[in-house]
This record gives sequence, C-alpha cells and structure tokens, in this order.
Amino acid sequence: MNSVFKRFAEKPILFLLVINILVGLFIFRDYGFSWDEPLFYDYGDALGYAYSPQAWLSGNFNINN
Repeated sequence: MNSVFKRFAEKPILFLLVINILVGLFIFRDYGFSWDEPLFYDYGDALGYAYSPQAWLSGNFNINN
C-alpha cells in the first residue's frame, strides 16, 4: 500500500488523472444537461397540440395546453 502512495508522490500528474477519472465517473450522467432543458421538452410536446387543426376545430381548444 505504501508503494501506491509513493508512486503518486513521484508522479503528481498520475494522481490528478486518477482524481479526475473518479470525479468523472460520478458526474458523467449529467454532462451537458442544462437547467432549462426540461422546458424545451415540454415545449416540444405542446407543439403537436398547438398546431393540430383537429384540436382547433374541436371546440375544446385550451390555449394553456
């Protein structure tokens, strides 16, 4: 076990690389996900209803949907 610490002390770039890999393993699922992205998905889902002539002519068109 002592040899592992000695190796990291001799090569600090190896230590930084290991730390970055460990941090990356915990955050890779959220990479590129912005705080407003779910709003874009909701907007995309609403477009089908908003531009549907069937919904316009049904008499029950709700602008809030």
